[in-house]
Amino acid sequence: MIEVYDRVIPSKNMPTLVALGVLAAFLYLFSGVLDVVRGRIMARVAGVLDIDLASSVFRIIATMPRVAGVRPGATRPAADLDQIRQFLSGSGLLSLFDLPWALLYLFVCFLFHPYIGVAATSALLVLVMLTAITHFATKREARNLSATLAARGRLEEEVHRNVEAIASMGLFDRAYERWFDHHEAHAKSGRKINDLAGMAASASKTFRYAVQSGVLALGAFLVVDGQLTGGMILASSVIVSRALAPVEQVIGQWKCLIGAMQAWRRLSESSKLATVTEHKTNLAAPQLNLQVRNVAIVPPGTQKLAVKNASFALEAGSILGVIGPSGSGKSCLVRAIAGIWSPLRGEIRLDGAALDQWTDAARGSHIGYLPQTVELFEGTVAENISRFDKNANDDDILDAAHAAGAHDMIVHFEHGYETAVGEGGKNLSAGQRQRIALARALFKKPFLVVLDEPNSNLDVDGERALANALQRVKDRNGIVVVVAHRSDIMNIVDHVLMLRNGDVAMYGKRDAIINRISEGPRALPATTLKVVDGDLGA
Repeated sequence: MIEVYDRVIPSKNMPTLVALGVLAAFLYLFSGVLDVVRGRIMARVAGVLDIDLASSVFRIIATMPRVAGVRPGATRPAADLDQIRQFLSGSGLLSLFDLPWALLYLFVCFLFHPYIGVAATSALLVLVMLTAITHFATKREARNLSATLAARGRLEEEVHRNVEAIASMGLFDRAYERWFDHHEAHAKSGRKINDLAGMAASASKTFRYAVQSGVLALGAFLVVDGQLTGGMILASSVIVSRALAPVEQVIGQWKCLIGAMQAWRRLSESSKLATVTEHKTNLAAPQLNLQVRNVAIVPPGTQKLAVKNASFALEAGSILGVIGPSGSGKSCLVRAIAGIWSPLRGEIRLDGAALDQWTDAARGSHIGYLPQTVELFEGTVAENISRFDKNANDDDILDAAHAAGAHDMIVHFEHGYETAVGEGGKNLSAGQRQRIALARALFKKPFLVVLDEPNSNLDVDGERALANALQRVKDRNGIVVVVAHRSDIMNIVDHVLMLRNGDVAMYGKRDAIINRISEGPRALPATTLKVVDGDLGA
């Protein structure tokens, strides 16, 4: 620009103008290509970071309920990762990378004239102050935005879980009022942030326009005074504008920057609670016994002991029935035995090895678990039974289905083992889901089978199939721990453990425990552990 105004126009030299035009076109083309390359590099960097963090994010999603309890927003870590990736691959981070160029442009301004440099530096400092003010003004509202979003999400999940109660008791309007309160609070915080960020962006743009005009006026003064050439007037205005542009872009991207920072902070906090898998020596498959010694359990996310000092031992070929009133700690105990929850104190061992001496994958191959609330994964019946093992043998799938007494039921489905169960198993009845989940628990004949009320949704045929399945585990020298109430299951157990208020009220041989229970309340001990028939191994 300086050359055009200071050399071409006074001399009317067309070859020089053409040469300058070609050079400018080349530089603009190079700048455009550089922007494209830079954008693609940042997209690739964001992709690499996404791949590196993906396993950690999924581990947070999969393990957080085990250490902090079931919380709303279970999939929020994945959304946070998406937000970080989008910020890194977009113009937000590039605007930060452009900030160092502002110093170079300021240096050029000083080369033009010290007055131009001082004016540009002063304008830059004003924009930096505006950025800082924007940060502190939006910091509180950013926290409120995150809190109100979490509150709204918790209520949405509550509504989703209680849709039947809402429909049956006409609670829609009341539920909507509560939801709208959270929604409006979230929207209000969002509006405040938008207003503040928009105000800052408008102020910075207006200020930049004023600075450009001021620099033109200053340049004209210096030209009149003979300190600048005419071409330097426009050039200095353009250079000052380029010096201020990165800061203005940062202000414009401030909301995205805040969102990415919040997402990163949430991921960092969540990752501190998530368990990390370490390399562990491969142990031999257990085949001898299960030992539970002085185990106390606090459910994740609570402070109350659910199980207190539970102790018992089972040898291979044993079936233990866990009984007790609601809230006595039965499900908590079997979750710890299955390796889902870690005991607060005490130890659970298979063949003398603590459960944490296996990796989750290795331990899982030796344990079959049927939870109280059955959830199947979206996929086929065969995929669910095989635990989504891509290398699963068809014979193992069929053996598990036969062991659970579910084969005849499955082959009567329209597509047999290739039947799609739907999300959560919604295409199947509760009893069908439970029998397929039992087959999943028996896949590849695990040594320890843990069942939490496995007959809650079964009909007579299903209960008979369940009893036969447990007998087969016993016959192959496995161990079964089953939470049961119905007599069909109790008829085949060897030992009975009764829990009451988290304490082991009674433990021993089935017949002895049943006889004591039949004697009435006076036969039941008031506190803690009582062992029937001698030592714990009885």
